[in-house]
This record gives sequence, C-alpha cells and structure tokens, in this order.
Amino acid sequence: MIGIRPMQKDDVERVCRLEREIFSCPWTQKGFEDSLGLACTVFLTAEEDGVILGYAGMYAAADEAEITNVAVDAAHRGQGVGTLLVQRLINEAAERGIVKIALEVRASNHNARRLYERCGFVKCGIRKNFYEAPIEDADLMVFQR
Repeated sequence: MIGIRPMQKDDVERVCRLEREIFSCPWTQKGFEDSLGLACTVFLTAEEDGVILGYAGMYAAADEAEITNVAVDAAHRGQGVGTLLVQRLINEAAERGIVKIALEVRASNHNARRLYERCGFVKCGIRKNFYEAPIEDADLMVFQR
C-alpha cells in the first residue's frame, strides 16, 4: 500500500537521486534541505515498502500557494502516485486556509497536465521560455476553492 508522509531530512538523498533522473535542471540537496526547514513549505513523499516512489512540494504565503515540484519514479507512473501526492497537497493547503494554488508545467508534458486537470487545476496562462534544457513554455495552472 502506498503511503504519503512528510519528507524528512534522511529522505533527501533518495529524493535528489530521483530529481536528477527526472528533471533537466534538478534541485540540489541543499535546496531541499533548506526548504524542509521553512514553516511555509510542505514537502511530501510517497512510499511503499520503504521505497520512495515520488515526492511533491509546495510553498505557501498568506492564502496562496505554489506547487514547486511533483515527481514520480518512471516505473511507478500511471499507478495514481502523482494523484495521491497532489490531492494531499490540496488538503494541506485547505488546512492552512489557502484558497488558490498555482503551478507551472511544461507545455509538452501532457500526462502531468492531465493529472493536474483531474485534480481540479485549470490552465490560466503561459510563461514563455520558462524552462531550460530544453527551452520551453510553461502552462500556468491554478486551483481555487
């Protein structure tokens, strides 16, 4: 059974390994460790039998939040891991009184966009040349209560 729990410092090395496999411009270990110490962040891991299958993060400010990353190991995609992580972030946001959550997603990442749409996000704009390696536009998506 897949469990979702807050990310711990001892998860960071495994999360960084996954981050490097998935993203062309990955976060650093220090970036994750620094973020974990902030009261305005929520970082979660999805795991099964002690193996991290994915992770997600969100920054909150006042009544708004931004999802910074959602990543699922390639071998576990299509099994609902990403949906569990995003839904948990939405629930955490609600508990904090957040009414609007934003995120960016590569315009070409159709699977991620469908995941976010299933979770209630809608496209509201485009950020030109937002991503590097390769340079690509980002679709800006929001979830509002």
